[in-house]
Order: sequence, then C-alpha cells, then structure tokens
Amino acid sequence: PIKDGVVPSLTYQVFFMKKLWTHTVPGKDQMADSIFHYYQELPKYLRGYHKCSRDEVLQLAALIYQVKFEDDKSQFPNIPKMLKELVPQDVVRQLSPDDWKRSIVAFYNKQSGKSREEAKLLFLKLMYRWPTFGSAFFEVKQTTEPNYPEVLLIVINMHGVSLIDPKTKDILTTHPFTKISNWSSGNTYFHI
Repeated sequence: PIKDGVVPSLTYQVFFMKKLWTHTVPGKDQMADSIFHYYQELPKYLRGYHKCSRDEVLQLAALIYQVKFEDDKSQFPNIPKMLKELVPQDVVRQLSPDDWKRSIVAFYNKQSGKSREEAKLLFLKLMYRWPTFGSAFFEVKQTTEPNYPEVLLIVINMHGVSLIDPKTKDILTTHPFTKISNWSSGNTYFHI
C-alpha cells in the first residue's frame, strides 16, 4: 500500500518446509540442514517420538545447547530451567535437574568449540541413524487391534507407514507403500 505517496520497500524471505523426507542425508545440503532439517526434527525429538539411549539424549542436549548459545558457558546454571528445550519430555524425570545439568555440561565439554551450524549437522547425523529420522508423527487412538496399545503413533516416512508404541517407542509394524492398496479418511477416522 502507498502511504503519503511513497511505496514502502519491504524485504522478506519465504522458506518452504517439506513434510516427508525420502532421500535426505545430513551434510549433503548444508543450507537445508541449517534452515529446514534441524528445525523440523527438533520439535519431534523434544516431544519424545524417537527411541534413543541416555547417552544419545545427553549428546543431543549438548548439541542443542551449542546451537542456542555456541561457546557461551554462562547459561550452564540455567540448564535445569531449560530442560524442556534440551531433553525429550518423556525422559526429563529420569534424572534430577542437577544431574541433567552435570551430564549435559560433561557432554558439552567433550564436543565444545563447534559452531551453531556444525552442532546442527552433528545433531542431524546422530538422528539419521534412527529408523524414525525424518518422519511425520501422528498420535492416534486405535480401536481395532486388541494386541496394540489404545494410543499409538502413526509414523510416515520413506519406509512406509509404521505403528509405534508411544511408551516403549518400539516399532510394532511397518506397512511399505507398495503394500498399501487403498485408504480412506474422514473427520474422525483413518483406515488403511
């Protein structure tokens, strides 16, 4: 819009984010890793969708800290208050806040000196080894299979459609796309 006869000069950027990753390899496109992939994978990790070991959680927490603060160690005392930004929500209670801090700082010191971009890439490379890397996750209530938990995670990725137990993070079954012959959905259901 023109205001007082002057056309304003606006600068903006548009970022497109892909939902389903089929051939994403961390390090292949560093710009995409830095701008898209890290920020797409981080919230899914923090929601606790992936199955990971405590050492992996600590290493990833240290990398997330590096992305946020780089070499600034002055934020170490605040780690107990920022655990929900560093550690998956389902494992936060496994250690006391001070134990988390001590362990995260120890991992940070082992890998310090990395830039934000290097920390993002290492974060992605660690997660790339997991079968759920790059997935879209959906929390659902299932009513048809008595051997499965009532609440499941439906995971869609390059392997197909998987069902995951949200407590154990075990993959219960995977249906490759080549084996899905039809599907239907509505406001309150999804059938394959």
